[in-house]
Amino acid sequence: MFSKTLFLRSVDINLPRCMQFQKSVSFVLHGSCSLPDPFLRKGFSSCNSDTNISLKNERLNLFCKDCNREFRRNIFTGTVKRRFSNDENQNKSQDEESKSKSEIHDTSTLLETWFYEVSPYGSLSAKLPFNTVIKPLNPQNYPDMNKCIIELHYDRNEASNDSREFKLPNAHQLAQIADLYTLNVSFDKDKANMNLTCDTIEGLNPPVSCYLRIPLKFDLSVKMEGNESITVENMEGNSINIETDKGDITLKKNKSGSVSVVSKSGDIISKSTQLGNIRMHCGNAGSVTADKLQGSSVTCSTELGSLNLKSLYTDSATFKTVTGDVNLGHCHGQICVVGEKSNIHIESLDGDLDVALQQGSVQVHLSRHHKVDVDLSTGDIGLSFPEGTKTNLNLSGQTISVAENLPVHFDASDASYLKEGYIGETGIAQVNARTMSGNIDLNQLDWIQTTKLAFSNREE
Repeated sequence: MFSKTLFLRSVDINLPRCMQFQKSVSFVLHGSCSLPDPFLRKGFSSCNSDTNISLKNERLNLFCKDCNREFRRNIFTGTVKRRFSNDENQNKSQDEESKSKSEIHDTSTLLETWFYEVSPYGSLSAKLPFNTVIKPLNPQNYPDMNKCIIELHYDRNEASNDSREFKLPNAHQLAQIADLYTLNVSFDKDKANMNLTCDTIEGLNPPVSCYLRIPLKFDLSVKMEGNESITVENMEGNSINIETDKGDITLKKNKSGSVSVVSKSGDIISKSTQLGNIRMHCGNAGSVTADKLQGSSVTCSTELGSLNLKSLYTDSATFKTVTGDVNLGHCHGQICVVGEKSNIHIESLDGDLDVALQQGSVQVHLSRHHKVDVDLSTGDIGLSFPEGTKTNLNLSGQTISVAENLPVHFDASDASYLKEGYIGETGIAQVNARTMSGNIDLNQLDWIQTTKLAFSNREE
């Protein structure tokens, strides 16, 4: 004897009236029956033996459809087990059972589950009112990448902000929650393009979260409603397009040709490495926080929120903000920063830089550069260089100060606020820095300080 675990949306069973309110009941259906089995790649399997059904503590433990009686009703939600005798296939079925369990997020909070066979190369378009997590199928369990698994769970975070008051609903209460929404799933004729929407009662926010397992190469176009957030991990489709109203967007280890994420007032968080041509935008007070972005083109913008990035590898990148601060770690490529009232800090730059700022401050270490332009209306500029730097200087500020260890040569001039000269040799690179109301400070990092930056970059 062995068992297989299935998760179904509704229960097809006709209980005698005397049994409907019993906490524990068990019986046997005799004859042939057919059960949908989403964990087998063929989609269906049949059982020709007797099927045991038990109902204990308001949870259905084993399900079988009696074809002679039809009675559809959402009675209970939970783990549905099917048992049948077949010693020859015991090892295979036990493996299937462990596979199915590994794909389920949390059986104790499971409301409903859908399983579909889809094309390995397709797209998902969704508009959802639930917190959502999207991940690829486990390639060991689904090497063909031709399945889609949708799970809806009771969201304890949505239900109660105080974890001490949390109490997991019983099966009957979970079934009542499942009646608060209707999930709509549709496909094109090739099952390559999937559309997912959900109908809820207006003004009602069900305590539900959605977990999607889809093929690795699926393209994504998802819009979240209200305060709901979304997490996308390890996807490798051609395009990822995410939009939220007030919810946050979290990305982790995605590889895509094009990544576009927009939050009207939530935050954007990118964990680990994000590969692709990337566009990130946060409205209102939303901020962008990223570990590592890598792509030919990167654009990040905010209104009031900050831009925080640990490392960047790109051909060209643009950072825009109205009043948020811009904090960049180790940057490689051509960087453009535009702001109105901001403080800009770049820990290390290997590339070119163009900064246009109305009010604020700029602090940059130029580890290697060809051309740098920094233009402020009001604020201070601080530039540091490694040992052995060779560059031309064109500086304009109220006062210009130079560290003693920096070998700077200025041309003779009567104007103290305007200086031209060079570091090391002329004609190798160019630095233009201008502030109408502020100071310019030039400094040099010794080899120990530069080595610390290099080691910090390797650790990231």
